[in-house]
Amino acid sequence: MIVSALTLGGVVLAGGAAKAFGFIGDQTSRGLQVEAPVSTSYLWAPWDRAPSGCTTATC
Repeated sequence: MIVSALTLGGVVLAGGAAKAFGFIGDQTSRGLQVEAPVSTSYLWAPWDRAPSGCTTATC
């Protein structure tokens, strides 16, 4: 946490405050990625014939 705060402070001091969190905006246009843990239920849903996003714990 300290390293993250120091890094962010360095970015702000270097004049990059406006772009410090730009990676978040870049990710929003990509949609749900295969490597995302949340996407696992969507990938397996067609194989187990459950509704999309449905797991055994919630269905």
